[in-house]
Amino acid sequence: NLLLEALYTGERYVSGDNANVLPQVDGSTLINLAVSRQLQNYHVGLRVNNLSNRKYDDFVTPFGVNPAPERNYRLEVGVEL
Repeated sequence: NLLLEALYTGERYVSGDNANVLPQVDGSTLINLAVSRQLQNYHVGLRVNNLSNRKYDDFVTPFGVNPAPERNYRLEVGVEL
């Protein structure tokens, strides 16, 4: 199986800015890719999140920002008993 995923988040207001007077946080598009294979009762998969290694802020408040994770990988191995 092959999965190509695009997640779009539009511009948004800073969390806690109830009057909406601060500049909006830029929108972003995140691309993820995953491949998996079922072999008898085994499952193997690899996922790459943030394929383009885009730098963006996940959570923004008037007091600071929480940067989103950079490119990261996940390997899955499973067995069905």
